[in-house]
Amino acid sequence: MSNKSETIYMFFLSPSQLTRSHYYFLIFITNVSMTHQPEEEGIHSYVRNMINQNKVRLWEPPFYENNKVNDEEMLKLSLNLAPSSEISQEKIIHSLFHLQNNALDKLASRKVFKETGKNILKMKYPKSLSECNAQLPKTVEIITEETTGEDLVSIIGSNMGDTDRRSTSIKLISGGKVLGSEKLNFLSPGATVMVVPVDAKNESLRLIEEQNRILKSTKHDADLLKDDDRLQIGDQSGKSLNLPKEEKKALIMAMSLHEKAKISLKKKDFSLALVFLLEAHREYQNCSPSILESVDNFGLLNLDIAWCYLNLEHLNELPQADQRLAESEFCFNRIYGKDLERQKNAKVLHARLHLLQGVVAYHKGDLHRARSIFKSVQQELDLLFVPSDLIEELVALGYQESESRMALRVCDKNVPQASLHINAKREQRKKIIKEEREEKKRDKKRKALGKTADGKGYVNLGYYNTMMNMGFPENLTGLALRQCNNDMGLAIDSIQNNPELLLLADEENKSKKRKIRNISDDDIVQIASMGFDDLVAVRKVLKKHNGDVERAVQSLMNHENISSDDDSDEAEATREFYEKKKKSDEAYSRMKEDLSDMEEEYLDLTLEEETQILERYIRYLSNN
Repeated sequence: MSNKSETIYMFFLSPSQLTRSHYYFLIFITNVSMTHQPEEEGIHSYVRNMINQNKVRLWEPPFYENNKVNDEEMLKLSLNLAPSSEISQEKIIHSLFHLQNNALDKLASRKVFKETGKNILKMKYPKSLSECNAQLPKTVEIITEETTGEDLVSIIGSNMGDTDRRSTSIKLISGGKVLGSEKLNFLSPGATVMVVPVDAKNESLRLIEEQNRILKSTKHDADLLKDDDRLQIGDQSGKSLNLPKEEKKALIMAMSLHEKAKISLKKKDFSLALVFLLEAHREYQNCSPSILESVDNFGLLNLDIAWCYLNLEHLNELPQADQRLAESEFCFNRIYGKDLERQKNAKVLHARLHLLQGVVAYHKGDLHRARSIFKSVQQELDLLFVPSDLIEELVALGYQESESRMALRVCDKNVPQASLHINAKREQRKKIIKEEREEKKRDKKRKALGKTADGKGYVNLGYYNTMMNMGFPENLTGLALRQCNNDMGLAIDSIQNNPELLLLADEENKSKKRKIRNISDDDIVQIASMGFDDLVAVRKVLKKHNGDVERAVQSLMNHENISSDDDSDEAEATREFYEKKKKSDEAYSRMKEDLSDMEEEYLDLTLEEETQILERYIRYLSNN
């Protein structure tokens, strides 16, 4: 009898009819590997769910006793489970032995940890690394109270040949975290640790070193720019957010790292992208919930992390991706509306999100839910597909391919309407840019007018403009509002009846400030912007006038001779200031380049990859 006939025949056997020949045949089946690891993992999860529902413990009698596996009981169990299962009996028995081995390994790890304090970690390597490094350990034994992530990197690196170089070419990830300088006492006994290389070639070593440099540089740049008004972060509508300094620093870092991850994602370098994404996730945790709720970045980040896990086939992390995907869905619904009424193009994000939810359901063993989700995803992808000839029509009119694709999706693939939509979006962007420029001018004017006498705020620009339109002198208008704490009626009265008292009070106030005021770098920049390039002279004249900008400018305009005995000190202080300003300008340029291309780029998905993954998982389900 052929193997195929034997397999079909055995589906009709009861446990009592199991013969020795059938027994050996099924043992043979368990040694035949399935064709693809992702497919296999989903089946293992499905069988795990079945035995959990039946409260079966494979590490206890009758399935395991006297330190031996009871094969006959395992086979009987597979026969009992088969009639109510969505998968074949061969795959059930294969999974049962696999799950039993895993359970026994975990018990052994817990026992060792309890008795010795040593944690036996399971190491998971990508094929690109394991195929060229046969000596890599499958497990590593460590004392978690004494070992850091960096120590573990060195241990793995020592098995990769050139220790000094190779240990810097890998990152270790467990439980959604990059293992770094912290102790590993948070890892559970027998935890799985993913080894993530950039590549196995020498070129990758240079790239990973560059990545480490980028991480340090990004953190340094964010620290420099947290006080810089030039770099503004906007909400979903493009309007600038008013952020506390430390939150601005964290958000700048997170967004920059996320953008670097997107560059790696475009290159299909999922390993490098994942490292950047997890670092960005750590920075987002330093932002308040209210800030994260005003932008969609955090939802996109979680979606990208799950996407990387899928493409890297880090399948043990996929079931835990449920929480990340739930956060993404909550974020998208809040930002775009549950039915995406505020952003139709966000449907591509929902399509990828739903696809990943289906993949997670498959790997959690919920095959019925996976089928249902994949059916919906197929419909979504069909609706979102944009024929290339329609895109070419718009490109021929002078539009970019990406904006053409997005506009066609919004306008139900109607070319004339898509053209109008693109023009409207461009005008909207121009309007936002114009409004922000005007707001920057207003902010600059407020600072120039100064704070009110009570120190509670800046001079009210609305009152100032009203009084200017009424014909009051410019210098007295700002002065009156400043001295009268933005009481416009009192300010008008002061100008009309007691202008000399205003000038006297202002001079007394300046005199007090001169006595306590330090030389400010902002004042140096302000004076330098007026055309006074000799920063040493600017600093000296400010020092002479105790930080009074107006008097300093007047002295420079009169070409007064400013002498001092501490020229070397002034030169050194100016050099330090110049270096600081130069670094700040360079950091601003780098960050601006990183963040400038983020707008809506993430919505321009061709959906080709999503279609391929969907077809693959539908095939897995049909194979069962």
